[in-house]
Amino acid sequence: MAFATKSLLSGLQKLDSLDILAQRLRELPPDLNDLYRHILAKVHPRYQQYSAIILRTLYRYIHSGNFEPMTLLHLSFTTDRVEAVLNARFYAFDIQEGLLRYRQIAQLIANSCYGLVEVNCLP
Repeated sequence: MAFATKSLLSGLQKLDSLDILAQRLRELPPDLNDLYRHILAKVHPRYQQYSAIILRTLYRYIHSGNFEPMTLLHLSFTTDRVEAVLNARFYAFDIQEGLLRYRQIAQLIANSCYGLVEVNCLP
């Protein structure tokens, strides 16, 4: 799982000994549900609302029967404040604004989903 891999990579970057790396693995819950709880418990309170929005959106999208991949740009609009959406002006934004939005949602996913959702490629 990506979470275990990240923990081990972090340990390797910190030059942890084999004993410490083994301890990192032992600290991971053996049950999948416990592991998910463990991962979500590590999400900073500042990002918990976004975690819930992103995970709920992806869950509903997957179970909608839609076989087209959801883009990061689509997902980015789900995290906008309601007031911002209601007061938004309609225009076609340029590539730079699209790339900024793309990078922002990718970072928000990393901060709020802690490995449960991962972005495969960034421009």
